Amino acid sequence: MRRRYLLFTVFVMAGTAGCGQEEFCLEQKMAGDTVYYMDEHSSRTDEPLIILCHGLGGSHRDMEQAAQNFYSRGYAVITFDLYGHEERDYGRDIYIHEMITGSTEKVEEILKDVGQMEVCNADRFGMYGVSLGGMVSFYMGAFGDAAPEIIISMAASPDLEDIFCRALDYVPGKWSVVEKNLAGLSDEEKEKEILWAEDNNPVVLTQKLAQIPVIMVNGADDEYMSIELVRDYKADAESLGGSVFLYENSHGTHGKLGDYHGEQILEMLPYIFPISDKG
Repeated sequence: MRRRYLLFTVFVMAGTAGCGQEEFCLEQKMAGDTVYYMDEHSSRTDEPLIILCHGLGGSHRDMEQAAQNFYSRGYAVITFDLYGHEERDYGRDIYIHEMITGSTEKVEEILKDVGQMEVCNADRFGMYGVSLGGMVSFYMGAFGDAAPEIIISMAASPDLEDIFCRALDYVPGKWSVVEKNLAGLSDEEKEKEILWAEDNNPVVLTQKLAQIPVIMVNGADDEYMSIELVRDYKADAESLGGSVFLYENSHGTHGKLGDYHGEQILEMLPYIFPISDKG
């Protein structure tokens, strides 16, 4: 088997003790790790990269199965803990919008680091995100220094203003890194969060996002991500020449999305985001 995995922290390379070269496994690492799956010794450096973003309150370990699936198809893969979910943020309360902007900055740092490592083609990258991770992916596509070539989102939407308005009625909007739970917002804080989302809403830049193929899996009964607005985004992007593949799960909610359509996505992925860009 040609490929192997590497584990890195942000600052220190970690060993692979306990895992054979043929195995795909994760060591138990401290929160805050960035995990790289790529070929250490191959002469190939043109493999495209997929960056995986977990949901609110999760960690990079939640992405292990998805990482394995993409890696086995020939992509380099990176998972990381979103901003506000790492041990270095312990002791802080962090607003949702800070998680989005901070995580986007982390993605840009990762791309820079991987580019210097020259072990894959960091100029060609896609993003896979679940819930909050999907919001980060759309935000990166609209406002990032570099745009992904594909976005795969699970239970997410590019309309951050609508999400913030809905979510703040259902759940508090500030993540306590100490207590690992959500804390309430004052009316003033809630208004500031919604105003931020209004001013930094990726869906406003649909013409730019339409240049990025998107695969979306959404539940018809998701209480946070309006399926109507997801359908509207699909229609708007396609009217601008974009490609949006929407898997809509009837009766799927935010917490119980249902079918992730993994096999269908993996089958179509090489046609939308090919391993080689040489045609």
